[in-house]
Amino acid sequence: MKRAWAWWVELTSRRERGTTLALFRIAVAAVMVTMMLSAMRAGIVDILWVDAAEGGIQSVASGFWLLDLIGGATHRNMWGLVVLTLLFGTAMMLGLGGRWTVLAAVWCYRAVSSAGHGNGGYDAMIFNGAWLLFLAEPTATLSLDARLKSGKWRSDVEVSAWPRYLLILQLLIIYTATGLQKSSASWTFADGFSALYWFLQDPNWQRWDTSWTGSGYPLTQLATAVVWHFEVFAGLLLLVYHVRANPEGKGRWRAWLRRVDCRKIFTAIGLGMHAGIALLMDMGPFSWISMAFYINLWSPEEWEQVGSWVIQLARDRRPGKARAT
Repeated sequence: MKRAWAWWVELTSRRERGTTLALFRIAVAAVMVTMMLSAMRAGIVDILWVDAAEGGIQSVASGFWLLDLIGGATHRNMWGLVVLTLLFGTAMMLGLGGRWTVLAAVWCYRAVSSAGHGNGGYDAMIFNGAWLLFLAEPTATLSLDARLKSGKWRSDVEVSAWPRYLLILQLLIIYTATGLQKSSASWTFADGFSALYWFLQDPNWQRWDTSWTGSGYPLTQLATAVVWHFEVFAGLLLLVYHVRANPEGKGRWRAWLRRVDCRKIFTAIGLGMHAGIALLMDMGPFSWISMAFYINLWSPEEWEQVGSWVIQLARDRRPGKARAT
C-alpha cells in the first residue's frame, strides 16, 4: 500500500511546461466558438434553443442551473448566453483571464446546450475538457496572460502534468466504452463488418450524397473492422506510456514498444477516422473535439520541437532567404 501511495503521489506531483495544455485550451475554445457561430449562421438559436412559448419548436422546462437562474430559455436569455459564450470562448482561446475565463465559457456553453434536449457525446467531451483546463493552469503560456505578465507569448513556467494524463485516460475510456457498446452484429464479422456502409447510406448522417460508397463496399468493410478494433483495444495505449515511464524493464514486447512509437500509429488511425467522419457525415463537432484531445498525447517538449521545426521551415522558405542562397 505504501508503494502504491508513493507512486500516486509522485505521479500527481509531476510538473511540465504548459505548452500542451495551452494548445488544448486553444482547440477547445475554437470548437465552442465555432459551434456558436455555426448556430447563428444557420439560424437555429431561436428554433432549437428558445422555449416554445417564444417561438421555439420545443418546450424547455428546465436546463442547466445557470439557465434556470436567469429565467429560462427566453429569446433574450438565449441570445445573451450565445454572445457571452462567444466572448468568453474568444478570451479563452487568446488566453486572457486565466482559469476563470475558462469556467465562464464552459458555464455559458453548458447553459446554451442544455436548452436543446439533444446534447451529444461531443458536448460532454467539451465540458469535461474545459473543466480539466479550469483545474489546471491553462494560460501559463501561449496566452495574453503570459504576454501581459512577462512581455512574451511563451513562458517556461511549469504546470501540473496530471490534467494532461487525465485527458489522455478520458480519451481512451471514451473509445473503449464506445467500442464495447457497438454490440450490433454489423460491427463484427458476424454481419461482414457492414456498419459503416449502412451509416453512409443513412440520410440522417449524410453530409451529402454518399450512395457512391456502395461501389467500394470492401473498403467500408475494412474501415469498419479497423474502427471497431481500434476503439475496443484503445486502452492498450496505456502500455506505451507505462514503458516510456519505465524504460529499464526487460522483455521482447518492452523492447518493441521502446523501438516503435505506437502513439504515431494510434494517432494516424484515430485522426484518419475522425477526418473521414467530418468529411462524409454530419455529426456536429464530434470529430473536432475528439481530435483536440489528441493534442494531449504528446509532451510539451515534443510540441515545442514541432513548433521549432515549423518556424525554421517558414524562415527557410522566405523570399529573402531564397534569394540569398
